[in-house]
Amino acid sequence: MKNTVSYQLLSFSYLHNQVPDADLIINVRKTLHDPSALNAELAGLDGRDPRIQEIVMSHPTAEVVADMVVRYVDTMSFQDQSCTVAIGCSHGRHRSVALIERIATVLNTYNYPVVQRHLRLELLENQPGRGGEQ
Repeated sequence: MKNTVSYQLLSFSYLHNQVPDADLIINVRKTLHDPSALNAELAGLDGRDPRIQEIVMSHPTAEVVADMVVRYVDTMSFQDQSCTVAIGCSHGRHRSVALIERIATVLNTYNYPVVQRHLRLELLENQPGRGGEQ
């Protein structure tokens, strides 16, 4: 029998998405600074960009959140249970995306079957006439 346990990681926007159905939901709006608020030149980038990831992950709270999620998924793996983790920020483009990217990277090193989605970025990339602009 094939192992069907999987781990879904979602980033989302509290302003532009509905809060997704998830086993663990983390709100980083008040705990992490928005990189684009610190530097307007970063506004056009998203959390998949290494510059955004470096800024977000340089905050001590970001590492704590990432570690907590990795531990949560690890706990679920011992129970052979799939789970969904969602991380949200205001616009769903910088903080939540960078965190999901980091967590997915760590879980992939442990060979966890991870699916990651960035719900706000998907909305932006699928808007008619936007051509993937953010």
